Amino acid sequence: MNIELKEWMTPIISEGIELSPISIAIDHLGMYDNLPELSDECSEWLWRFTTCHGLMMKEPAEKVRQMAVEALSQVQNNKDHLVNNVPRLFDGEFTETHLNMWVDDLEKILSLTRDRDTCHWTAKE
Repeated sequence: MNIELKEWMTPIISEGIELSPISIAIDHLGMYDNLPELSDECSEWLWRFTTCHGLMMKEPAEKVRQMAVEALSQVQNNKDHLVNNVPRLFDGEFTETHLNMWVDDLEKILSLTRDRDTCHWTAKE
Protein backbone atom coordinates (compact mmCIF):
# COMPACT_ATOMS: atom_id res chain seq x y z
CA MET A 1 0.00 0.00 0.00
CA ASN A 2 1.64 3.21 -1.16
CA ILE A 3 0.13 6.34 0.41
CA GLU A 4 1.55 9.75 1.09
CA LEU A 5 2.23 10.13 4.81
CA LYS A 6 2.02 13.60 6.31
CA GLU A 7 4.16 14.73 9.23
CA TRP A 8 1.12 14.82 11.53
CA MET A 9 0.20 11.20 10.81
CA THR A 10 1.14 9.54 14.08
CA PRO A 11 -0.36 6.10 14.64
CA ILE A 12 -2.41 5.49 17.73
CA ILE A 13 -1.15 2.61 19.84
CA SER A 14 -3.95 0.61 21.42
CA GLU A 15 -3.09 -2.10 23.94
CA GLY A 16 0.46 -2.09 22.58
CA ILE A 17 -0.68 -2.60 18.98
CA GLU A 18 0.09 0.16 16.48
CA LEU A 19 -2.86 1.19 14.34
CA SER A 20 -2.49 2.72 10.87
CA PRO A 21 -0.60 5.99 10.34
CA ILE A 22 -3.89 7.77 9.65
CA SER A 23 -5.63 6.43 12.76
CA ILE A 24 -4.89 9.79 14.37
CA ALA A 25 -7.37 11.38 11.92
CA ILE A 26 -10.21 8.89 12.34
CA ASP A 27 -12.17 11.66 14.05
CA HIS A 28 -12.89 12.97 10.53
CA LEU A 29 -15.62 10.34 10.40
CA GLY A 30 -17.62 12.44 12.84
CA MET A 31 -16.87 15.82 11.26
CA TYR A 32 -18.30 17.97 8.50
CA ASP A 33 -21.36 15.82 7.94
CA ASN A 34 -19.14 12.97 6.70
CA LEU A 35 -21.47 10.48 8.39
CA PRO A 36 -24.77 12.28 9.04
CA GLU A 37 -26.28 9.23 10.78
CA LEU A 38 -23.37 8.90 13.25
CA SER A 39 -24.51 9.71 16.77
CA ASP A 40 -23.16 12.80 18.51
CA GLU A 41 -21.85 10.47 21.21
CA CYS A 42 -19.81 8.47 18.71
CA SER A 43 -18.58 11.60 16.96
CA GLU A 44 -17.36 13.00 20.27
CA TRP A 45 -15.78 9.67 21.20
CA LEU A 46 -13.84 9.56 17.90
CA TRP A 47 -12.52 13.04 18.64
CA ARG A 48 -11.49 12.05 22.19
CA PHE A 49 -9.89 8.86 20.83
CA THR A 50 -7.55 10.97 18.67
CA THR A 51 -6.59 13.52 21.32
CA CYS A 52 -4.00 11.26 22.88
CA HIS A 53 -0.57 12.60 21.87
CA GLY A 54 1.70 11.96 24.83
CA LEU A 55 -1.21 10.82 27.00
CA MET A 56 -2.28 7.36 28.10
CA MET A 57 -6.03 7.27 27.66
CA LYS A 58 -8.37 4.69 29.12
CA GLU A 59 -12.04 3.89 28.92
CA PRO A 60 -14.28 0.93 29.73
CA ALA A 61 -13.94 -1.68 27.00
CA GLU A 62 -17.71 -1.90 26.57
CA LYS A 63 -17.87 1.81 25.68
CA VAL A 64 -14.97 1.48 23.22
CA ARG A 65 -16.64 -1.54 21.64
CA GLN A 66 -19.99 0.26 21.34
CA MET A 67 -18.44 3.29 19.63
CA ALA A 68 -16.24 1.20 17.30
CA VAL A 69 -19.24 -0.93 16.26
CA GLU A 70 -21.30 2.17 15.44
CA ALA A 71 -18.48 3.85 13.51
CA LEU A 72 -17.64 0.67 11.59
CA SER A 73 -21.27 0.10 10.63
CA GLN A 74 -21.64 3.68 9.41
CA VAL A 75 -18.42 3.50 7.40
CA GLN A 76 -19.41 0.23 5.76
CA ASN A 77 -22.81 1.67 4.81
CA ASN A 78 -21.41 4.95 3.46
CA LYS A 79 -18.11 4.15 1.72
CA ASP A 80 -18.88 5.97 -1.53
CA HIS A 81 -20.07 9.06 0.32
CA LEU A 82 -16.93 9.09 2.49
CA VAL A 83 -14.54 8.64 -0.44
CA ASN A 84 -16.21 11.62 -2.13
CA ASN A 85 -16.69 13.84 0.94
CA VAL A 86 -13.63 13.40 3.18
CA PRO A 87 -11.03 14.63 0.61
CA ARG A 88 -12.58 18.12 0.64
CA LEU A 89 -11.37 18.68 4.19
CA PHE A 90 -8.46 16.27 4.56
CA ASP A 91 -4.85 17.45 4.56
CA GLY A 92 -3.50 15.51 1.62
CA GLU A 93 -4.77 12.72 -0.54
CA PHE A 94 -7.67 10.62 0.73
CA THR A 95 -8.69 7.52 -1.21
CA GLU A 96 -10.51 4.27 -0.64
CA THR A 97 -7.17 2.87 0.57
CA HIS A 98 -7.18 5.42 3.39
CA LEU A 99 -10.78 4.59 4.23
CA ASN A 100 -9.93 0.89 4.32
CA MET A 101 -7.15 1.68 6.79
CA TRP A 102 -9.77 3.23 9.09
CA VAL A 103 -11.94 0.13 8.67
CA ASP A 104 -8.95 -2.04 9.62
CA ASP A 105 -8.27 0.23 12.62
CA LEU A 106 -11.87 -0.08 13.85
CA GLU A 107 -11.75 -3.86 13.39
CA LYS A 108 -8.48 -4.02 15.36
CA ILE A 109 -10.03 -1.91 18.12
CA LEU A 110 -12.96 -4.34 18.29
CA SER A 111 -10.60 -7.28 18.47
CA LEU A 112 -8.51 -5.62 21.17
CA THR A 113 -11.56 -4.92 23.36
CA ARG A 114 -12.44 -8.58 23.68
CA ASP A 115 -11.79 -10.06 27.11
CA ARG A 116 -10.89 -6.66 28.60
CA ASP A 117 -12.59 -4.52 31.16
CA THR A 118 -10.63 -1.40 30.27
CA CYS A 119 -8.96 -0.27 27.06
CA HIS A 120 -5.82 1.90 26.84
CA TRP A 121 -4.36 3.90 23.97
CA THR A 122 -1.84 6.62 23.26
CA ALA A 123 0.10 8.29 20.47
CA LYS A 124 3.69 9.49 20.53
CA GLU A 125 4.25 13.22 20.81
